[in-house]
Amino acid sequence: MKRSGCRWGLFLGCLMTAVIGVLPDSTAEARMSVASSITLREEYTDNVFLDPFREQDDLISTLAPSLILGLDNRLVTGELTYGLEFRKYLDHDGLDETALKDIQRGQMDLILLPTGDFSILAHGIIDRVVIDDRREISDRTSLVNKTNRSLVRLRPQYRRNFTPTLTGELAFPFDKTRYESSAGDDTQGYGVELLIEKSLSPRLNSDLKGIWSRQKADLTEDYKRLDLTLGCRWNPNPVWGLSARGGAIQLDYDHRDAAVYGLGTLELTFGESKPWQLVLLGSQDYLQSADDGLKRRRNAELRLVREARLSGELVFYQLLDNFQAVDREDRYYGGRMQVGYHFSRALEGSLRGHYRYQKYLPENERGHRYGGGGELAFSGKIYRVAVGYTYTENTSSISTNSYRENLVYLEGSLTFGTRPPARGEK
Repeated sequence: MKRSGCRWGLFLGCLMTAVIGVLPDSTAEARMSVASSITLREEYTDNVFLDPFREQDDLISTLAPSLILGLDNRLVTGELTYGLEFRKYLDHDGLDETALKDIQRGQMDLILLPTGDFSILAHGIIDRVVIDDRREISDRTSLVNKTNRSLVRLRPQYRRNFTPTLTGELAFPFDKTRYESSAGDDTQGYGVELLIEKSLSPRLNSDLKGIWSRQKADLTEDYKRLDLTLGCRWNPNPVWGLSARGGAIQLDYDHRDAAVYGLGTLELTFGESKPWQLVLLGSQDYLQSADDGLKRRRNAELRLVREARLSGELVFYQLLDNFQAVDREDRYYGGRMQVGYHFSRALEGSLRGHYRYQKYLPENERGHRYGGGGELAFSGKIYRVAVGYTYTENTSSISTNSYRENLVYLEGSLTFGTRPPARGEK
């Protein structure tokens, strides 16, 4: 039986209370910020179930209060976020989301004992994610092909500077992921990591990394994994940089012979200073999917970014996923773009679009997924109001997998908070 993310949310709430309780009394030793927000959103969709044959529209109201706690002291640094998302459907009352297990959202990013050689990294998420990338996906709708996920990662680590240019790190990571849907593949893993970093010059750094891990899953085969990689980062000047990592991975499944495969990442960056930046990326890695176990991912990407009053991003990519536990291969070729412009300090607008060609094996399903939208937002010190529109369409050689959706939304939010005192303030 699946367990909900409810207890993770309660744990996160209790943790917020606990970390406040252990803060030092002196403001010279501790810095803390507390912010709260509330968002009200109204959206209209003409295809709430993303159905190809019988489109049904609805008006959806969302109320989302949240609390953000920022910490910076000798015991713990980082941020905790916890919130709720209540959803009310005008014409489909049975879809309303008011139960605690459905409406919780949260994130934890903490470093315990941050000032010493030994520290503990803690990361947690409570959110809603896509189950199967092949099936219906809407940028805004949280109902179809999505499930609640709770994830926690702990990383006790010991870091030592042997010389000014040589550093070592030993870590013992643990992770656990649970999905509310029975289609999600719950996992639990632990391992050992060893990292040796060497600075060869002010512009050239290298490292040697070894990782052994054990992964257990509910739906797919358990396995052990050994990664050995060598990496380097070269910045010959402020304009461009090169990052490379290569090595091998050994996968040892419980009921199959062990096999060795290649790992690698190559990233070339031009224009590291603003406003323009061009990134070329190629990689091969092995990642855990939400539904069908481990997959080999080959990725090639070209990304152009501009950060200024007129900002934007243009991306072209190729993505090949080959699943290791089942007979499945997903191929994607496409691009996406986003443009934003600040008309004034308070008023900004944005446009976005995306397209991808997709091919799924062994079914030999072929299709196209594309769409776009825009948003106009007006914001002040404590408020933000936005109106927007998105369009999504998926065409497939299998007619039951085709769908389209038009969605219009109006959103308003209020944020209240306190800033942390600067170091040395009384």
